[in-house]
Amino acid sequence: MRLSSFALRSRIRIAVVALALVALLPMPARAWFEESDVGARAAGFGRAFSAVADDPSALYWNPAGLSRTRARDLVLTYSRPYSISGLTSNYAAVAIPTRFGGAGFSIHHLGVSGAVHEDMLTLGGGREVFGSSHGYSVAVGAAVKLARLSFPSYTDPDNGQIVDFGSTSKLTGDVGVLVNVPGNWTAGVTLRNLGAPEFQALDGVGGGSELPTMAQAGVAFKWNPESTVAFDYQQNRKGKGIFNLGGEIWFYDSFAIRAAITSADAGGGFSIKARHFKLEMAFLTNEPLGASYRVGLNVPLGTSK
Repeated sequence: MRLSSFALRSRIRIAVVALALVALLPMPARAWFEESDVGARAAGFGRAFSAVADDPSALYWNPAGLSRTRARDLVLTYSRPYSISGLTSNYAAVAIPTRFGGAGFSIHHLGVSGAVHEDMLTLGGGREVFGSSHGYSVAVGAAVKLARLSFPSYTDPDNGQIVDFGSTSKLTGDVGVLVNVPGNWTAGVTLRNLGAPEFQALDGVGGGSELPTMAQAGVAFKWNPESTVAFDYQQNRKGKGIFNLGGEIWFYDSFAIRAAITSADAGGGFSIKARHFKLEMAFLTNEPLGASYRVGLNVPLGTSK
């Protein structure tokens, strides 16, 4: 299909606005990679997941959580952020145990159909570096991320030439720490986007932004094998603190419910566990933007070591 230069630029402007609205930030500043958090279970916790991270999505929430990997595991997630038309998010991550701890790889795609695409490829690992017979342990982790921003090409109807806005890619990384203490308490700290790469604005469209270094820290308490409550403090892109509180309860190791409240939104979710998979669903509400929905599939790919 042929689009005029004006039409394509208009479509990209709409995409920039949609992505900026996700973070309630003025356009065009800080428009890229705003909706980057992942996982249906983490959403059910209200993003209070830096100390809980124990599945392949730990690559995002806290790479030290990969040290908990005991078997090959796959997570797939589909999201509709705030039900914005054409805006979708897809995530796939796999984690495997190794002789050095746990390792993982993930792909996260966020895009507005026919306008702009954001892709994040992540490779990371985590391992326990200290453990004692008294119940204390420390795990560390790190991840390398390739962030790619791309725009579609089009054929100029005036001269028949292909116009390509191209793409840009930047490298960044995350580090994380998990500390377990007696009494079923865990503390986690994550630093994201080390080096704060900058994405330039597209001429005539806007949207240039820095991917700033951000921090998240939290604690989780497992008061019995079926129940966990977690609290996180998360720094957003403007440097403002967001508090997240969430919890889950499992029933007969087959069904779980989750509820969460944060200083920005509220939400919850549930899981259904079968023999060979686990289905997870979650929602997050936001007063000005509406609700986001996520559905996830967790598939064990092997037996625990």
